Amino acid sequence: MAKSVMCCFPALYVVRRYVGTSVSEILPSAAATVFKKAGAAYNETMASCIHWYDELDSTNDQLKRLLAQDPQLPEGTVVAARYQTAGRGRDGRSWLSEPDTNLMFSLLVRGRKSDESPATLTLAVGVGIARFLKERHKLHISLKWPNDVLIEGKKICGILCEAAVEPGGSADSPSFIVGVGLNVNMSCQQAGRIDQPATSLLLETGGRFPSEEILADVLGELTKTLASWQQQGFMALRETWLSLCGHVGQSVRFRLPGDQCVEGTFAGIEARGQALLRQTDGRVIEVLTGDLITPSGR
Repeated sequence: MAKSVMCCFPALYVVRRYVGTSVSEILPSAAATVFKKAGAAYNETMASCIHWYDELDSTNDQLKRLLAQDPQLPEGTVVAARYQTAGRGRDGRSWLSEPDTNLMFSLLVRGRKSDESPATLTLAVGVGIARFLKERHKLHISLKWPNDVLIEGKKICGILCEAAVEPGGSADSPSFIVGVGLNVNMSCQQAGRIDQPATSLLLETGGRFPSEEILADVLGELTKTLASWQQQGFMALRETWLSLCGHVGQSVRFRLPGDQCVEGTFAGIEARGQALLRQTDGRVIEVLTGDLITPSGR
């Protein structure tokens, strides 16, 4: 695997792309044009460094490797790729994407409190992605617990947050790796080869978008959302998440670990990110992990 060269902004705009061991450098001025939109806002809270690859096994795994090599890796470090050979979602499921079609990236986030968790960070990132799609592209977005961003029931984005193991790390300030897969230029034919309803920016807007521009815009929006999560906790974002959720008050079914299923009405979410399910007898139970299935079967 090629050794990564960092792109830091706003002070320096140098991006290098990797194909195996071959490196082709993008001119600093061109990179600056792409990233300067998000650079100033992003750098307010995170010292951003971007490692960009044409192909990787997994952006999450590559960021873990970089963190193992350098435990002082700056918060906000990003690993991005145009193609993943072993991308994954929740519970080890494969994330399928054809080359030069979608955007896959992973982001290093350091928590500020010991009670922060991958579960609440997943929900917070969902809010940030939804805001980006709504405000930048005027799309009607709904969030599905815990980690999907949908447009009219079709998935456009998935999120995978994992705790980062750092040598000498503190439990009082945990670190997390946020993996995001966003469908950008996926065609109708490509969407049809996925085992669930899917869509993309291309299908929703009719336009094609450079991955670099989408990454810059997404990072700019995530900066604001993650600042709220870090400084005030998830409860500062809870009402926004609920307003974007497409299944509050609906009858749903959860498939739990061990193939157990529970049914009821989706009643909301709590401070740790757990879903609340109101059963027919009026009892409300918490669901920490599982697959949510709506009446449409999705």
